[in-house]
Amino acid sequence: MAHEGVLNVFCDESGFTGNKLLDVEQEIFSYAAVAITSDEAQELVERLRRDFKLQGPELKGSALVSRPKGKKIVTQILKHCQGRYLVVAHLKPYALACKFFEYIFEPAVSDFNSFLYGIDFHRFIATVIFVYFRAQNKSAESVLEDFVQFAHRGDANALQRIFPAGLTTSYRDDFLAAAGTFALLHQDKIKKEVTSFREPGIQNWILDLTTTSLYGLLTSWGAKATQLEVTCDASKPIKGDLIVFDSMIGRQQTAFVRFQNKERPITFNLKSPLKLADSQKTPGLQIADVIASTTSSVWRSAYRGELSDEHRDWQQMLKDHFDDDNIWPDLSYADLDTPKCFANTIILQELIDRSIKREDLFEGLPDMYLAALRLHPQFLAENRGKRISKRI
Repeated sequence: MAHEGVLNVFCDESGFTGNKLLDVEQEIFSYAAVAITSDEAQELVERLRRDFKLQGPELKGSALVSRPKGKKIVTQILKHCQGRYLVVAHLKPYALACKFFEYIFEPAVSDFNSFLYGIDFHRFIATVIFVYFRAQNKSAESVLEDFVQFAHRGDANALQRIFPAGLTTSYRDDFLAAAGTFALLHQDKIKKEVTSFREPGIQNWILDLTTTSLYGLLTSWGAKATQLEVTCDASKPIKGDLIVFDSMIGRQQTAFVRFQNKERPITFNLKSPLKLADSQKTPGLQIADVIASTTSSVWRSAYRGELSDEHRDWQQMLKDHFDDDNIWPDLSYADLDTPKCFANTIILQELIDRSIKREDLFEGLPDMYLAALRLHPQFLAENRGKRISKRI
């Protein structure tokens, strides 16, 4: 049921490192959007400051989640806001691997990308790159670091370093060589795609996750409310993308897109332009910051297998508030024991072979994918008992 009238939403993030998605100290990026009025948020913050005798100028989630008194405050905020917030959590190295597909593979396959997304080819590419990176493969680390330099700074030399020295058959045995070979064969399209996002003298945030997270959460709130009044913590990426959100002002008709057999809203109705505010003076942003920081803390601990009792309690309270657009790896996409991974491996090799021969990349590809799925049981039978690595 839609919320009638204007819904006030306060939004903040945790783990912001901009385009630096390989920051080992902050692997999790989270974003929270809390539906709460300014008066209620102020009353809640003032009560917590009074009850717990807090001296600082504002509630900071990053400090609260690690202190005994702070943990009690976190629990009270989560309980108070139950059912009235949405969050996303992204594992940044995996998100970067997803961006690699978007900017290295996508330009060459844009004419038939709906088919590739339909078979989860994008998840296959991103997951295998992430697995190599997580295994501390130095080549994989270099590929991702060079990709960051190319995408963020437009460094053509960094793109060149992703390429193999020349065309060899090594791409049939080495996934990273395959990715580099594909990039080499389509370098002109890749350069054109990335440079189209760059304007001289203007910093770009194409690898950052802030705008994507905020937009996704607002589309979800927009499906639940007639109109939104949104306040965000001041952020350079959001400042640079305000024009995207301005297009949603007074937009009463909701547009939907069907993606991977699921229909999703892609618009929302803003009452006025996004408000960028100082969290120290805005209690609603402090509440959003605490929830975002708690989300990061819980998912970082879960990822590392270090969940404390408090984390488990918070995890239970958070679990029903997650939006659909979390960027988190599912390692089955890189497991050759699964039919999809096996079939996508064959599709990758076929795309490279056709690129070398300058043949049509798409013709007959769906039939080849289905044939590969049927071959998977034979592949498993032939390799049963052998010491093969599930990782490609």
